[in-house]
Amino acid sequence: DELVTICGLVVQERQIPLKKDPTKSLKMGVIEDLTASVDFVIFYKNLVEYGSFLQAGQKVILSGRVQKREEQDSIQFVIDSVKPVENSNLVHLSIKKEMPFEEVIDLKDFISQFKGSDPLIININLGDETNRKIILAGCNFWVESSNVFINAFEKKYKDKIDIKVTSLDN
Repeated sequence: DELVTICGLVVQERQIPLKKDPTKSLKMGVIEDLTASVDFVIFYKNLVEYGSFLQAGQKVILSGRVQKREEQDSIQFVIDSVKPVENSNLVHLSIKKEMPFEEVIDLKDFISQFKGSDPLIININLGDETNRKIILAGCNFWVESSNVFINAFEKKYKDKIDIKVTSLDN
């Protein structure tokens, strides 16, 4: 029942009126990436806000919860929010030198203050290329890549970590 974020292409979608109130509806469909596909559902409350982004052929970032459907022995993704890929950024953090554990905790706490839907990539390069690691942070550490975040980050970590923001749709 944890919040999960996925990114992919909407390949199918259909809107279904609710039996109790035909003026309201839900939307079901399929999103896929290069590795797999999953069924999704978005209920009326969220459909009103995000439904226009869930059209076949749209590249989107979905946040929600995975739900097991017992009767069909399959899973579906229940959508809480949708963001088009075209409006998303990747935030790259390049760690320049080794950091004590306390500073890593401080970094985690700092990032948590700017929670958002832009993926965070951490590049650790301590010396030669054999010690290079690239980590995609879990969606609970994704940020809102605003100027406020970038300026605060640069001010606090300018000597230890470089930050770069790129568009996800490139």
